[in-house]
Amino acid sequence: MSLDTDLLAVRLMLLGAPKVLVFAVLLLCWSENINQDFGEVYTFLELFAGSGNASRTAVWAGHKVASVDILYWEAFLKKTGPRSRNAMHASLDIGENPLDANSVAGLATLFTLVLKCKPKQFFVLAGMKCSSMIAINKGTSGRSFLNPMGNQSAPSVRYSNALAARMSLVLLLTEGMMGAWLLEQARSSVLIEIPRMRFVRGCVDVWQVCWWKRHYDGDSPKRHVGYSNSRYVGGLSLGKLQGWDPKLNAGRKPCSSSVNANGKRTYQGTKYLTPTQIYLYPWCQRLMALIPAMVADAGARSFPGEKDQDAKHMFQQLEFTDLWADAGMPALVTWLRGNMHLRIPLDWRPFLPDRLE
Repeated sequence: MSLDTDLLAVRLMLLGAPKVLVFAVLLLCWSENINQDFGEVYTFLELFAGSGNASRTAVWAGHKVASVDILYWEAFLKKTGPRSRNAMHASLDIGENPLDANSVAGLATLFTLVLKCKPKQFFVLAGMKCSSMIAINKGTSGRSFLNPMGNQSAPSVRYSNALAARMSLVLLLTEGMMGAWLLEQARSSVLIEIPRMRFVRGCVDVWQVCWWKRHYDGDSPKRHVGYSNSRYVGGLSLGKLQGWDPKLNAGRKPCSSSVNANGKRTYQGTKYLTPTQIYLYPWCQRLMALIPAMVADAGARSFPGEKDQDAKHMFQQLEFTDLWADAGMPALVTWLRGNMHLRIPLDWRPFLPDRLE
């Protein structure tokens, strides 16, 4: 493992990351069954990859790529058969999808992949599921810019809120690894206003950019928004909407509306909605052209005094003021702490807590 674990811990703490994240990262780095190539493998990581167009374009551009999507696990099981499914679940010792970011194994997978990236040389693209975050869903979600957490009695809202909390931690870890990241959403999404995302914005300088899908040969004008830790993300915007005529997608609208029996207008997605959620190749190519500048920008950031800090004493003095239970961090730390391949360095043992409190 070429990754300097103590230096990473110091950077995370200087960044203002919660202690429970630092603890989980340390446990992962000390797990001998997975840490052999930490800091050595990937230069492009796509989360919620879907069709994988961005990952495919990154491979063509010469990147070492990892792609993650909740659907990939089921596709793998269908391809390999039930025997493999039983064997894989037995090896995981859990009944979870390890590519589902809202599972314990899935969160561990995301952290592990980021840790396998080359520090100062990698890019993370995260098009987090936004169906519960956008304006068209507010009748169900109850979300708004004043109430981004929405109606938390709805399962879809709770699921998305947990996902947002976990993604916030992934972005903080990426920042600690000095990588560049882009969080992409539909323009009306309130994701960035979720309290956990606001926490990230308090730790990291974040730039915002908007672009039109039509400018990248889309059948729909669809407005997108991106948030990044690099100012060069602005290159995704090609200016005001041009070349658009409603006739271009006549009969292929991504959503339709109707008035129900109570006189309330409702909206439904059509079969043309899913294609609007796919990254088009012209956009992917534009992103690949921007990535070198974005990665260099993120990698040039400094953590004043990082070389003078002692990671062990910093960690011991830091309080568990927030366990990030909404992100499932206590369960993750418990799971990692029980790894039979965990090898905690002797000089670290006096500084680690017996329990989370």
